Formats: sequence, C-alpha cells, structure tokens
Amino acid sequence: MRQLVILSLVAVVAGCSSPDYNGQGEYFELQNVNVIERDLSLFKPTQLLSTASVKSSIQNGQKSKAPTTTFIVRHGERYQSALIRWLNNAGYQNVAWSMGETRLAAMDTTPQNALTYSGSLKQAVSELSSELGFPIHVTTDEKNKVAGIYDFDGGARITHVKGKSIKEVTERIVKAYGLRWDASSGLSRSWIAPNDYQFGADYYLLTARDDIDTALTIVLEDYPVYSSIVESTGQVIIQEDL
Repeated sequence: MRQLVILSLVAVVAGCSSPDYNGQGEYFELQNVNVIERDLSLFKPTQLLSTASVKSSIQNGQKSKAPTTTFIVRHGERYQSALIRWLNNAGYQNVAWSMGETRLAAMDTTPQNALTYSGSLKQAVSELSSELGFPIHVTTDEKNKVAGIYDFDGGARITHVKGKSIKEVTERIVKAYGLRWDASSGLSRSWIAPNDYQFGADYYLLTARDDIDTALTIVLEDYPVYSSIVESTGQVIIQEDL
C-alpha cells in the first residue's frame, strides 16, 4: 500500500514538473522516506473574542446611575412638615430637633409657591437651607432609623432617652456621653438626691456631640434635681434641688 501511494505521489510530482511527459512504464521507488514528527500539543488554540461580546461586557461592567429623586415643599405646606416627610420617606420614622427659636419659627412658615428640588436628600436639605437663609444639618442613627435636624456647627449626637426612673435615665445619658457614673450606694455615689422619680415616655435627644450639660439640663428639667460634674474625674453628681 505504501509503495502505491509513493508511486502516485512521484507521478504527480513528475507530471507537475514535465506536463508533456507521457511516461513509458518506468518503475520508481524511494529508497528513504524522511518523516518529521511535530508535537502539536505545543501549539495552543487561539481564543477569539468578537467585538460584539467585548462591547457587551463593557456595557455590563458600567454602573448605572442612581435614579434622581424629587423633593417637594407643597404650596401651603410648612417647611418643617415637608422636611419631616422627606425623612419619613427615606425610612426615618423618628425625627429629633435641635434648633434656635427664631429658626424654628421660620421652619414653621410656608412658601409662597411650591418648591421642587432634585437629587439626593442631602442636596435637597442644602437647597432648602439656602432658601431659608440659615444652616440646616441632618444626622442619622441608622441602627434605630432616627434622624436629627440641627442648626449648630460640628458633629451631633442622637441619644435614646428611656428608663423606668429618672435615675436610670440619667445613668444612661452619662454613659452615652462617655462620662463617669458611680452606681454604688457609698459616699462616692453619683446619685446623692434622697429620692428617685418615675420617668415618663421615652424620646430621642439631639445635642452637639460632647454637650452633656445641655443633655442633662433637658432630661432633668421637670424633676427637683440638678447635675454637676467633677472636673478632675469626669464623674457626674445628681443632687436634690432645694
């Protein structure tokens, strides 16, 4: 079989080199056959990627822009009510305030025409602040979904004021602000007042981040006690207000 194949190959080669040669029955035989072997595993297949799939991958990798939100102060609606509604729609069902009386009065007024702001909640609050002519800042407690609105500079702190008695509430406040509270019954105790009083409904308190004086003043306002702080130790003392 190999001999026939080789003869056919020689005949083809000869025919190609001499097209006018008819042949006369000659017999040709190759004495040596050289075979070159190649390891085809070394040639790795080429991976082809169409431009259409590349374009699709780029498009899929691009982040889509967040939808623009519209914030409206309706005609006849108080600025305060509109801002609370915006925060409620954003998921904050409880809102605490810390703002001067004059500015709170301005927040209680209504615009002559409806106002519309587009963008994020932060952008809308900033534009509302420009509209009213005084600073309006918003801080949030994501864990409890509480928002705080204030007009002072710097950071703010939201504290959940709760407890069965005013003594328990005061201890919570002191610890929240990072000061010292001695709950013992010894001479070094923090609660020196002879009586404790039942606490009412809980609420959220908003102050400057380190303003414990304002926090204690608000919490103790309706009770016959007052607070003082030992500067050298940072311990809070509660005494009876005679």
